[in-house]
Amino acid sequence: MTESETPVGATVAQQVRHFRKERGWSVRQLADECARVGATRLTQSSLANIERGLAEGARRKSREVTADELVALALALGVSPLSLLLPVDREPEATFALTGSVTARRDDAWRWGRADAALPAEPWDPVDPVRTEEFERLSLPPEERNARRQTAGRLADEVRRDVYRLLGVAGFASASMPEVEEKYERYLTTARASVDRLNSEIDRVQAEHEELLNFARRRREERDDG
Repeated sequence: MTESETPVGATVAQQVRHFRKERGWSVRQLADECARVGATRLTQSSLANIERGLAEGARRKSREVTADELVALALALGVSPLSLLLPVDREPEATFALTGSVTARRDDAWRWGRADAALPAEPWDPVDPVRTEEFERLSLPPEERNARRQTAGRLADEVRRDVYRLLGVAGFASASMPEVEEKYERYLTTARASVDRLNSEIDRVQAEHEELLNFARRRREERDDG
């Protein structure tokens, strides 16, 4: 398989180097951390080979990372495995290759990786509810899948999305860019409305639970009296 057919492999190499440098570690120090978590095969030489493909004009292909090594590298670097598979330093709307024929926007890829939503067939396609429901059924533990199907779970996801979008524009102010302020006000209104809907649903869940609890108490009292 050629390098162009393994774009995620190139991303892993880039991210390993990125997080190693963020830690201020040498390749030898990363090898020591890998050994500490039990990945003794990730030696200094192996890690240098993994990163080699990033060097301009590298003559040899970089070493591919196995699934076991990916987990070990994430543990050693103190990051999520997803942070090694997907880019973290690109713009939300930026597209990148997942395979030789599949591309995705950064935000869509992260939602897919977190099992928040199925990956759109094309980068700018809207979310397909049917595909997402099947995706969640296959991808999530039962308790999380069931929680997301509840209204409160769905509203919680909406709150997170709307608050993150608000925070993406908060703190930027410019008299020469009134559209930024307009976007901020719109996102602020949307986020507050999402929070209000979630609070209302939580109140409904609490009332329903208390009703069921009172019913169970009455039934127990009736049995005791009988």
